[in-house]
Amino acid sequence: MGQVNFSDILRAIYYGAQNGANVVNMSFDLKTSSLELQKALDYANQKGVICAASAGNDGVAEIVYPAALANRCGWDVASTTDQDRRSSFSNFGTIVWVALPAEAIVTTYPFQHLCGGMGNSFSAPLVSGGAALLHNLNAAINQSSGAAAVAHAVLLADPGMGNGRLDLCSTLGSVSAAMLSAGLQRFCVTTQRDDYGGTAGNLHRLRYTAAWFHSDCNVELHRCTTPGDMRGFAIRPVTIDGKIAATATVTLSTTGRAFSRRP
Repeated sequence: MGQVNFSDILRAIYYGAQNGANVVNMSFDLKTSSLELQKALDYANQKGVICAASAGNDGVAEIVYPAALANRCGWDVASTTDQDRRSSFSNFGTIVWVALPAEAIVTTYPFQHLCGGMGNSFSAPLVSGGAALLHNLNAAINQSSGAAAVAHAVLLADPGMGNGRLDLCSTLGSVSAAMLSAGLQRFCVTTQRDDYGGTAGNLHRLRYTAAWFHSDCNVELHRCTTPGDMRGFAIRPVTIDGKIAATATVTLSTTGRAFSRRP
């Protein structure tokens, strides 16, 4: 446990927001709210910064700040054991959004040493690291959309632990799937008529080239020219006779990126 000047906390939040930070981790808690802290977090939110905070280490259901400022700092983190139970020291209750193990954490220590530690000061930055991964996957992630992704967690038996223990694979997968359905929308099919010979009515075969683009960056993701190379595209072959209009139906099927868990 350490001490810090409150003015330094405010200065750090403003500095991060003004200098391109994507995530601000706050491994501290206050018993009373502060108008200046609210203003600093409002400024960070306006800059698109995700804010995560510790729920506190008193082992009770109490209101602490900034974790209780749900509309400004909605990523409020409690602690679990490695058996998915609430740590005896961890606060719980309405302020908690998600939990993460914070017991026997090996971390750096001054003078080039390592040490073991425990407390929500360790679980909060682990969630902040998850927020950074979310931002890397989708730069449009903000406080509210990121919190919704983090809510894809493992439910816990202990009450007052919010959405449960963070499941990073499910969190990242939910964002990947949402991006796929929302962003990969522009589909282009070009055709070329091929005469395949000699039948009545001068029938022709329609040769096609299909391409799929990401709507945000206009980057072509995949191009295919044969039915065997469709990889998620389904195009019905079309035969035309030069007289009757022909239509084709294009069906897209998408699958989000899969994130695997290490054994």
